[in-house]
Amino acid sequence: MTRKVVVIGAGVAGMATALICAGQGDTVTLVEKAPQLGPNLRGFHRGGVAFDIGVHYLGAIDEHDIMPSYFRYLGLAPLTFIPFQKEGFERLILESSESVIDVPVGCERVADMASSLFPDDSSGISDYLDQVQARCSTSPFLNFDTKYAPSSSFHLFENLSVENVLNERMESPEARALFGVGSMLYGTPPSRAPFDIHAKVVGTYYRSAGMVEGGGEALTRSFVQALVDRGVECIVGAAVQTIELSASGAVAAVQLDNGRQLEADMCVCCTHPGILPELLPQKALRPVYRKRLHSLQSTPSAYAIFARCRRPVPEFWGRATCVLSSPDVEIGYSPTTPQEERPLWFYSTNYNGQQGLTIFTSGFFDEVSDWQDSSRTSRPGEYTEFKQRCTERILHRVYRLFPSLRGNLDILESATPLTFKDYLSSPGGGLYGPMHTVDQSDVLPMTKVPGLFLAGQATIAPGVLGAIVSSCVACGVIYGFETILEGVRSCR
Repeated sequence: MTRKVVVIGAGVAGMATALICAGQGDTVTLVEKAPQLGPNLRGFHRGGVAFDIGVHYLGAIDEHDIMPSYFRYLGLAPLTFIPFQKEGFERLILESSESVIDVPVGCERVADMASSLFPDDSSGISDYLDQVQARCSTSPFLNFDTKYAPSSSFHLFENLSVENVLNERMESPEARALFGVGSMLYGTPPSRAPFDIHAKVVGTYYRSAGMVEGGGEALTRSFVQALVDRGVECIVGAAVQTIELSASGAVAAVQLDNGRQLEADMCVCCTHPGILPELLPQKALRPVYRKRLHSLQSTPSAYAIFARCRRPVPEFWGRATCVLSSPDVEIGYSPTTPQEERPLWFYSTNYNGQQGLTIFTSGFFDEVSDWQDSSRTSRPGEYTEFKQRCTERILHRVYRLFPSLRGNLDILESATPLTFKDYLSSPGGGLYGPMHTVDQSDVLPMTKVPGLFLAGQATIAPGVLGAIVSSCVACGVIYGFETILEGVRSCR
């Protein structure tokens, strides 16, 4: 029997969920409050340069690895992947020791590189990387040869932190920084980050790393065309006001702020779960669950600079570059850390022959909360001055670290945590939604409301892969896990 499914939120998780449900034969409507589908994934243009926001690089991109397999399963048109540098898809620069470490593709090569730099930790490094690979192999969504079991849908709920694992195996603070800095890919400090999630995020990048040709914009176009091909009705520029329930308490309809009501047998919410209580009748959720959703701690935000390179800067091509002021990764998560000492991340785009450079550093919403009630189209002068001072401080440090960039960057745009709050529709401007931590249990894809499910970064893991897997897990609850996994496996 064909059912009516409404999917709320057209980020990666929402678009993937809509495609899977439509592929199972259901009638699907996808609702997005922004004017376009994939508003964060598609990035933006300034001064003739394309900048990515929702994705900077992908892991496991080889032809028959998991990322292309998922794209084929979702019905995306063939995409060209541009591999990052095999000798160093990621570069870590430690200011305190002036060390530069290039991380190669392949766990064995990573082990050889790290062991040569930190010979006293060689055994611990090998054991750490073995554990990373072992954790990846346990999930049927990362290792298609693994049979599904209820305990292996994606990650384990455990209190073993990344910090625990690294401290037990490595003495060198720099070695621990090398393998702990990956926690910034999902916005959780190593002391609180579950090792299982960490392993399954960073492990895919060790397999292969790169980006889709054309970036997030090309990836979004492919998603949109797949939605058209599968007959998904897409509604943009309309926000969900309420999820209506039947007399028995099951999902019955979704009311939009444009007056339209969508009949629904099922609803999959792919937005921040903290908004769910406001969409449902007061008594639909238990008070303890409502309180839990409201109290979810979000990942940190950021300050960002988007620049056009006047001349090519090849040192940033084909890799992500991270600068740490000290080997202590934790300081990047502390608002008491001076801005001049916070981590810096550099991502280069080079679409249509024009190189752009995006620079991120840690940010916290309390630093901009004085202006949170202002309109994004008319911020007060005090905020504009604050934003300009932050940009100048970041650039001062950048030019000191990379003298070749001085006089070579046209600053086209900048952002603060307030910017990210508005454009990511994320409480506090968190870049990766709610934190996944050893002391904050994750939100599950099923709810107590019949016909209501959750997908997205909060349920599984951040990133494009995490969002797609979250959709597969939610749809596995709806249609059966083996049904979903068999479909994915057939696309290898």
